[in-house]
Amino acid sequence: RILVENGRVVGIELVRMHQTEPDASGRRAVKPLPGSEFIIPCSYVIAAIGQKMDPTVFTPEDGIALTRWGTIETKENFTTTREGVFAGGDAATGPKTLILAMAQGEAAAKSIDQYLKTREPAFFPRTRLSQIIAKAKLVGACRPTRPLPIEARYTSKFLDPEARSANWEEVEGAMTIEEARQESQRCMRCMRLIAVTTRNPVVEHEPTAPNAATF
Repeated sequence: RILVENGRVVGIELVRMHQTEPDASGRRAVKPLPGSEFIIPCSYVIAAIGQKMDPTVFTPEDGIALTRWGTIETKENFTTTREGVFAGGDAATGPKTLILAMAQGEAAAKSIDQYLKTREPAFFPRTRLSQIIAKAKLVGACRPTRPLPIEARYTSKFLDPEARSANWEEVEGAMTIEEARQESQRCMRCMRLIAVTTRNPVVEHEPTAPNAATF
């Protein structure tokens, strides 16, 4: 709980939690430890966690379908079950990161702009292509024809903690040319060449010249 004195925040009170024993389904619950409350003094409290949507804001007449988790049901272009209504972020995905919500807001804006211009929501090539590959199971059946080499992954080098306060050198070191070359040899060549037919060209940018072919 947030502690307030004279109309200003002075701290936040927290309680330590612990996991219970697994239930019949194998899942553990989380419960507070009685008497473990502690206070962190502060002047400001910023809510930077995923927010839970209140599904009661919608009525059946709104035509907005919800998932079994209480989030808004959307397609890959951020459209909902009601035409002209778009959704994204925590309201559609559930609690995620701020960066993901911002990225979805930008992508949803493109979809809305396209809808207002053409009455058709935007087409996102990368998302659609991933769905086609997954649905057709084009990658799952592929198996390597030769044993895979086992090579240890490159380990980043860090400046000793004792030396960090004595200079302004980078804490994390970069690869040498030889280390980068060796790391590149770990490539398992797991990429696949897949051809699909889509309604719109699968491109990440607009052609740079009129009538330019895009591959």
